[in-house]
Amino acid sequence: MTGKNAAQAALVCVALVLSIGVLAPGQGGIVSQGVVAIGADAWHRAGYDGAGVRVAVWDFGFHGYEELLGTELPPRDRVIVKAFGLPITGLPDEDPEDARHGTAVAEIVYDLAPGATLYLVATDTETDIVDALEWMLAESIDLVVASISVEGWCLDTGSSPFEPILARMRAAGILVVASSGNEGLSHWRGAFADRDGDGLHEFAPGDERLAVELLEGETIDVILRWDDPCRPSPNDYILRLLDRRGRVVVESDYDNALDGPYEDLYGEAPGDGTYSLQIEKYGGSSDVFLDLVWANGPEFEHAVREGSVSFSEPAIYPSVLTVGSVNWKTLALESTSAGGPTPNGWVKPDLVAPTCVITASYGGHPSEYEEYACGFEGTSAAAPHVAGAAALVAQAFPDFSADEIQSYLEAHAVDLGVPGKDNVYGAGRIRLPEPP
Repeated sequence: MTGKNAAQAALVCVALVLSIGVLAPGQGGIVSQGVVAIGADAWHRAGYDGAGVRVAVWDFGFHGYEELLGTELPPRDRVIVKAFGLPITGLPDEDPEDARHGTAVAEIVYDLAPGATLYLVATDTETDIVDALEWMLAESIDLVVASISVEGWCLDTGSSPFEPILARMRAAGILVVASSGNEGLSHWRGAFADRDGDGLHEFAPGDERLAVELLEGETIDVILRWDDPCRPSPNDYILRLLDRRGRVVVESDYDNALDGPYEDLYGEAPGDGTYSLQIEKYGGSSDVFLDLVWANGPEFEHAVREGSVSFSEPAIYPSVLTVGSVNWKTLALESTSAGGPTPNGWVKPDLVAPTCVITASYGGHPSEYEEYACGFEGTSAAAPHVAGAAALVAQAFPDFSADEIQSYLEAHAVDLGVPGKDNVYGAGRIRLPEPP
């Protein structure tokens, strides 16, 4: 190597170290920028790597994980896989990027806690999720990270089959860390309003349509709920997606007296263009409070960030540490990061953490000069940063309960927004103190 080439190589190495930090023993060559952003590199240098801590990554599949064992993931003897209702690598016809989601989450946990033992847990249906949670409880896992959302259909407390198990897990000392969701701009909530008496809801005075921009083939995944008991609902509504000419693309018209206060739309956009959501009152009183969300969807014309976490199980529960997202370099809140309060009035998220980071599964650029070259983004990338940090704390303080680990992380967070814990940043941006 010539002197010039050696100098250029040295500069590249310096840039990489500035961006992703010093690799901990056993780590592969791609490490999330969040390691340095939250101060985990100092804990690594002090000898904390999560050794002896068991972390379960709960997701819908881990495509490509085997190729990363021993490099971007722990060696095979520290990776346990367990699938409930589907292959560990996800559904065969699933979009490749979606199928790698769980693998990318596991990569970030490994970046933060390279000495931990990882459990990769894949689930499919509601029954599979219940079985998986019971299995993780029986296995006495230390930490669980769930960068997923299961769309709850009812706003009633105690209606979820998962909530009681999650509460038992917390009581048993298992800390569950969940992403808050990415519906900060694809959510609307408010009281039903029909000023002209035509039965159509007004999202703003005189505006009976909620506009969204879609591309051909884009997934339609919309849920409408309102604050009635789960069953029966005395009110009945119809939810529609219209094209720019006002023609119905897809419609939901359940018998809400039987099915409860719930409507949903699924499908694909038939072409590029402007579409709009419409809500019609079919029967009952008009004083209900509506909650409308498009899962990972396009920006709503009259978006309401407040309460956008409200559809996301397990994120909405007090027994779960819920995580929103900030850009790893600018530390600014991601516009899509969902916030609280929950339907029961609990403050969420609990913390915010880095996103827009590099992983082997999703790529991205490690240069500090390309902050918007995201690889793995959204609250899905934020949650495993908190889980990995929690693994370091669990190793350093082996007698800490799940409550104490969460309290430790919240107490050392950088408070943002209004003073104290709030429904945008929670307790603040995660930042580990100097290692003990």
